[in-house]
Amino acid sequence: MKTIKDDELTVRWYRESYISSTKAFVSVEKNYFDKVILDCEDGFITGVSIVKDAIKIKFYGSSRLINSYTPKIDKYHVMIDSSVTFDEWNRYYHPTVTY
Repeated sequence: MKTIKDDELTVRWYRESYISSTKAFVSVEKNYFDKVILDCEDGFITGVSIVKDAIKIKFYGSSRLINSYTPKIDKYHVMIDSSVTFDEWNRYYHPTVTY
C-alpha cells in the first residue's frame, strides 16, 4: 500500500488479490470518511499524486481496464493521466530490465 497525504486528505493506492485476478484501488480518506475513487485491473497504475485541488492518477492502458471511477470527491477533481508510455510502465513494473 502506498499512502499520500496533504493537509485535508489521505490517498491510498493498494492491491487486492483474488483467486483468478488482482485488482488495484485508489481510495480517499477525509474526516473518517473513506471512498474508493478508482477500481481497475492491477498492473496499470504507475503513480498517484495530489496537485493543488486535484488527485492525479497515472494510468497505462485502455479505459476498458477501469471498473469504476469517481471524477470528483469534495473539492478535489480526480484526473486520470493516460499519457503514460509503454517504456514508463515497463520501468515501473520491471525496474531491473534495461534496454
